[in-house]
Amino acid sequence: DYSLGSDTSLNAIVNSCDAIVQSAQSSRRRVFVVEVMGGRSGYLAVEGGLAVGAMTVYIPEEGINLSRLQSDVEHLRNMYSHDDPDKSEGRIILRTEDVSKTYTTDVISNILKEEGDEMFDSRTAVLGHIQQGITPSPLDRIRATRLAMRAIKFMEEHTAEALCKAHEAGSPVPIELTNSKESVAVAGISGHSVIFEPVSALMAVTDMKNRKPRTAWWSEHRPVIDLLAGRGHFN
Repeated sequence: DYSLGSDTSLNAIVNSCDAIVQSAQSSRRRVFVVEVMGGRSGYLAVEGGLAVGAMTVYIPEEGINLSRLQSDVEHLRNMYSHDDPDKSEGRIILRTEDVSKTYTTDVISNILKEEGDEMFDSRTAVLGHIQQGITPSPLDRIRATRLAMRAIKFMEEHTAEALCKAHEAGSPVPIELTNSKESVAVAGISGHSVIFEPVSALMAVTDMKNRKPRTAWWSEHRPVIDLLAGRGHFN
């Protein structure tokens, strides 16, 4: 369910976006398009967007096209038309780095700036490696400790099993301790438990080309962003 470092990365995104929103609010009406990492997975954009109150997020699982941008521009214009004219409202949009080669962060920002006319302005912020360079969060440290402890226990159990079999058979200690498929596994956190899933079983549920699972537990959080942004319904 989680990669080691994901919590630290989310903390970095939220802290950076909070500062960006404050900057947007201190200026005239401004929309920031913030680019986050994540490869072909929208996890960081969705969870980060939910935490910082993003107007919308652009993720690889959904893609992005001109009609989507037109809809978002209209939504922004509608929101700003109903805002207090004496209050400077800043808003934020999160974009996963690999969502589109055509609609880059700069292109999206320029479209918003052009279509916003005098109603709102647009700027960009590419967080880049700031998402990787922060001291690990307490949660990531705990997860790493749990996985390391269980990994050592896992190796000891498989080694002991192989040695017992060799001893019972009266054979010398084998160079290859075990050839069990269950011993070639990936350690991970699923729900609240640490599990070891054999690589042979993971192949069927992994999108190898895009380097991510075929199903995403966090996808159900995506519609909540639209609801909180005032779209009024779940897609």
